[in-house]
Amino acid sequence: MAGRTQAAGAPAKPSEFAKLHPMRILVAEDQPVNREVAVLLLARLGYKAQVSVNGAEAVARLEREQYDVVFMDLQMPVMDGLEASRQIQIKFPEGQRPWIIALTANAMSSDRDACLKAGMQDFVGKPIDEKDLRKALERVGGGAPAPAPAAVVEADDQTQPWLVPVYLEQVLREDNSIGRELIDMFLVDMSGRLQTLKDLLATQQQDPTKALLHAIKGSTKQIGAVKMARVAEKMEKMALTSDFIRLNENLVALEREFGLLREVMNLHVAS
Repeated sequence: MAGRTQAAGAPAKPSEFAKLHPMRILVAEDQPVNREVAVLLLARLGYKAQVSVNGAEAVARLEREQYDVVFMDLQMPVMDGLEASRQIQIKFPEGQRPWIIALTANAMSSDRDACLKAGMQDFVGKPIDEKDLRKALERVGGGAPAPAPAAVVEADDQTQPWLVPVYLEQVLREDNSIGRELIDMFLVDMSGRLQTLKDLLATQQQDPTKALLHAIKGSTKQIGAVKMARVAEKMEKMALTSDFIRLNENLVALEREFGLLREVMNLHVAS
């Protein structure tokens, strides 16, 4: 097998879990791969989640339809997750608001405090994991929010561009076509993002470059592209200081890792 699988989690029991915890769920997430993964994992628990691609769209949808839970990404265009949560507090009286769960890679107490102050009730870390979604849904309506996660020491495997996530390994095993669609979505989306990144670096646009690298980092971590995520994270820090010389140098490495990743993914699905 071309990739290496991360530590396995317990298999989901969709019908049992959804029957025990019936609820209408909205996922507000702008990144297509992360959004699709969230919907896929919720489906494995028995839910048919609806989606919004930014905070403004999520608020508008809540005005038309009733939802029990909103999984809310923090960094989105048009309206971010914090502002969307504040708008929900204003527009809906207590008792008619959905339970808002932040989707965030930021574990710092200041970030969590900002989420709580904006009206969110809980947190799910990124990359999104099925067991974390399940635990968060069990806490809906009461109980303390998830504690801040301990620092994670990432595997420093220089020989593997891809550590196949458990959820994806399970999906490929159960229905290869769905797993293939998710991988194809990632590859097409990332190809477009790398071209956009090249254009942004050529015109030295700091804020859009920083935002795009953050998105690339998030999508690659979610799909298990550890080496590519590592380069994107390094470049995101460079964008903070507008170091466009080093950014362009590292773009070569990012594109090289993407090429290797694409080969490995295609081999894995074909095997």
